[in-house]
Amino acid sequence: MQQLVLSGQIIDLILSLVAVEIVVLGILQARRRVGPGWRAMLPNLIAGATLLLAVRAAITGSAWPSIAAWLAAAGVAHVADLWTRWDRKAH
Repeated sequence: MQQLVLSGQIIDLILSLVAVEIVVLGILQARRRVGPGWRAMLPNLIAGATLLLAVRAAITGSAWPSIAAWLAAAGVAHVADLWTRWDRKAH
């Protein structure tokens, strides 16, 4: 288990599960019209994936600019997620 974590492979496994989640949610939305649409779902999933990539970079000893870049990308995706959820009609 230690090697799985320290090598970053645990993050690769989690990212694979996120990819499966995207596919399953996309199929459910397309076939049954249930669940969030792509516009609502994608920024949230991208924010999570980029945070995971920042963790992977940190635990595998990447240089700090790489970690900072992933964190910045997560921040941008988070703002995009908030933007899509914001109710502009409410006062």
